[in-house]
Amino acid sequence: MEKSLYVVIVLLFTGACGFIVFYEIQNYEYLLYGTSYDSTTLQIHTSLNEGLSYNLHVTQGLASSVGIHCPYISSWPNCSLPSHSYKSLVDPLIKIGLLRDMALNILLYPPHNIASFEAFAYNLFATDKGYDPKSGISTPFGKGIYSKYPDGSRYHDVTGVTSFSTRNVLVPVLQFDDNFSNKNALMFNLHSEKNRGEALDKVMDGYERGQRNVSAVTKIVQLVQDVDGIRPACLMMYPISPSEEPYKLVAFIAIIQNWDTVIGRAIPSNAKGIDFVLSDGTATFTFTISSDTTVKLLGKGDLHDRNYNSYQRTYYDFTNTGYAIYNIKYYPNETYFPAYLKIGPIVGCIVTMVFILLLSSLFAVYNYYLHRQLQHKQEALDSKRTFVRFISHEIRTPLNTVCLGLKLLQDEAHEALLLSKQTRVAVVEDDVEKCVNSENQKVNEEDNQNEYDTLINRNEQSTGSLSTVDHTLIKMEGVTNHSVSASRALTTSKPNNGVHAKEKKTLDGRVSGWVELIKDIEESSNNAVDVLNELMSYDKIEMKTLEIEKEILPIWTLLYSSIKPFYIQAREKGIQMELQLETESPIVSDERKRILRNLYVIGDPIRLVQVFRNLVSNALKFSDSGSIVKIDVTWVPDHMLTEGYSVLRSAIGSSLGKDPPAKQPMKGLSDLEPAGSVLISVEDSGPGLSADNMKLLFKEGVQFNANQLQAGGGSGLGLWITKGLVNLHNGKISAHSPGLGQGATFMVELPVLKHSVVTASQDISSEHLNDQDSEGTKILTEGPASLQLAVAKARSTTKVSIRNVLVVDDAMLNRKMVCRLLGNLGCSFTEATNGSEAVLTMKKVLDSNDPEQQFDLVFLDFEMPVMKGPEAAAEMRRLGCKTIIIGITGNVLQADVDYFMGHGADTVLSKPMSFLKLTDSMRHLNCSNLGDHIL
Repeated sequence: MEKSLYVVIVLLFTGACGFIVFYEIQNYEYLLYGTSYDSTTLQIHTSLNEGLSYNLHVTQGLASSVGIHCPYISSWPNCSLPSHSYKSLVDPLIKIGLLRDMALNILLYPPHNIASFEAFAYNLFATDKGYDPKSGISTPFGKGIYSKYPDGSRYHDVTGVTSFSTRNVLVPVLQFDDNFSNKNALMFNLHSEKNRGEALDKVMDGYERGQRNVSAVTKIVQLVQDVDGIRPACLMMYPISPSEEPYKLVAFIAIIQNWDTVIGRAIPSNAKGIDFVLSDGTATFTFTISSDTTVKLLGKGDLHDRNYNSYQRTYYDFTNTGYAIYNIKYYPNETYFPAYLKIGPIVGCIVTMVFILLLSSLFAVYNYYLHRQLQHKQEALDSKRTFVRFISHEIRTPLNTVCLGLKLLQDEAHEALLLSKQTRVAVVEDDVEKCVNSENQKVNEEDNQNEYDTLINRNEQSTGSLSTVDHTLIKMEGVTNHSVSASRALTTSKPNNGVHAKEKKTLDGRVSGWVELIKDIEESSNNAVDVLNELMSYDKIEMKTLEIEKEILPIWTLLYSSIKPFYIQAREKGIQMELQLETESPIVSDERKRILRNLYVIGDPIRLVQVFRNLVSNALKFSDSGSIVKIDVTWVPDHMLTEGYSVLRSAIGSSLGKDPPAKQPMKGLSDLEPAGSVLISVEDSGPGLSADNMKLLFKEGVQFNANQLQAGGGSGLGLWITKGLVNLHNGKISAHSPGLGQGATFMVELPVLKHSVVTASQDISSEHLNDQDSEGTKILTEGPASLQLAVAKARSTTKVSIRNVLVVDDAMLNRKMVCRLLGNLGCSFTEATNGSEAVLTMKKVLDSNDPEQQFDLVFLDFEMPVMKGPEAAAEMRRLGCKTIIIGITGNVLQADVDYFMGHGADTVLSKPMSFLKLTDSMRHLNCSNLGDHIL
């Protein structure tokens, strides 16, 4: 019931709205029609006036040019411009004004100069290439100035007498822009025809009254050269006078224009369906604008549709010149109305009704889409919250270990200090007691000895009773023996030594525990940093802004360097890690082994190492103790990756045999050519993957049972980042698993290069690559220098001795840690809290010119108050500082690093500052004592 009522209401509302819209649009269309029609006719009228005014100015300029050409009255009437000069002046004016032509007409006063002028004219026609030699000649008339009888025949006019004018003058046509097409009109006396003659008289009357710029337009005329039908035209007359004698009238310029062209130039591009009725008071012609907006002549007389008389618009005397008075009446015709009065209301009605029905239909399902949208938003919000919680967990978990470990380290160090203090007090007390006992022993011995000597003396003096002497001796012997025993007990018995040894053993155990604790803290800190680094790599790959530096790298060295660190991890976890290389297979021929050992890959060594380590790390992470992780590397010479092949070709150049790029790790490498691909597979015996898991693999943020399998660790971005890096190296990555509980295999395929000729010096023998550890596990030794991974840039061999260091950081604890590290390494240091203070300190040291005070190294933070690190580095360089500057920044974007180095830093380390990266930078910068000490 509710739905039916809803439908009825919608239909009624739709019909009512459609009717209202139809009515309103129809009224509006009528109003718009009238406004548009009035605007169009007024625009045409204005354009006509502007066009005729422009033509008048054009005529004035041409008349001045002719007057300058013949500046004196003596040059007339036998004066004309060379046809090419006249044409060069007139052509642009005709094109701009859409004129038919512009004619030069000479003024003659019979009977003077008639014969002379005719001779001059026909000589001009015969000699100037711009004329037809037969110009001005007709049969049977012949040559000479001519006028026409009413029947159209010519006669030689030498008097200039007419029935409409009191002036007996001749105005023959001497020159056109196009003399060939207008040759029939040459030598025609314009003054002989009434319309033309009266316009000329109008100009001469004004000139005689001192009006030098007077002009006149003829009434509607039929041009002499238009012999093939009616085409209404008009002529605009303008006087010519010599430039040096401007009061002498000698000739006229006549602008020739057809009315269809004049009207066509004035109409706007959107005007159609309008009729023009043109009248000069004696003749009337009707024109119309056709559907293609061209002007066509309907015929002589007023031929407009009388049904539209009410829409008549009339404008008078639009020429603004003397003699002829024109007016144009405008009428719409039947083609004008449909565009305005019929289609619009119907279309508006239909569109309104369709819109309302569509809106109603959409409203019927609005709740569904709204609910769906809210559901999607809630899911997105949940995903964001999950992501935030996940990142918070992944960073807070290792940081929790760091905080607890540091607290534990602090407490145990405090206890150790108390224990050490108590031990020192006990030792001091023992020493004091020993000293006291020793002094007492000496006093007792001296007393005994004195008593013994006294008795002996008495015995010698008297031989008294023997029993008395013996009793005394026995008593002394007892005392003496007791004293000796006590002395021996003091010297041989050390009752506190056992306690001291126990305390020392306890302290040693504490120190050993601290070392292990520090390792755990460092590992947790690195885990937190790894999560942040993965997020940065994810963002760069997602935004397609990750840049890689491609180099030519030996594939085997790259693999060994990547896998080596994991042997210790595998051994500690009880996992057997097997590396199976085709180069070590006994069934592979020596020739193939030689080729295999000289395969190269083009790529970024840091990113490729990241790919290999991520695969091996995942395999060890998901494998249990006692399991096996197999790493198999195979050369596939016949498998050519299309994209990788093209990249290799472009990298080594179209012309093979050239010296390899400067970044190549081996000297003398030449004749590089594509050599198929290398397939690296990592197989584990972990929990495996289901078919559903395989569909989600390599997507960002994907973890399968993370709490159980990864102990809550990992970012879920590793494989997604790995795939992005492999794609950037034009390789492929894939995975396979038989099912849950059956392990998984990950495979990476990369395009490789080889050089066609392998010499003995280039062969990489396996004895340089492999060694055996104490348990028989195959590991990689560093090998000779020529085989090291080419990740370091070329640098100076000059060693730098580091003594004085400037530490610049606004964070007091950061300065404290760096300064303590430098103090342990035997360096002296100076602290600064911002860039400005550092610059002042550096300037003071440089100005001192004391070699002992000069800084050998600067640690410079990026973000600081007053002056930032990059600006401070640039200012130091400007002062002439050549000291090594190491930038420290928490802004790990490449643009920030480039910005720092562009301002003078020699290298940039990211926060938290890795001890390994610091040592590597010291080696790169050739810091001899500091770099070696750190190592």
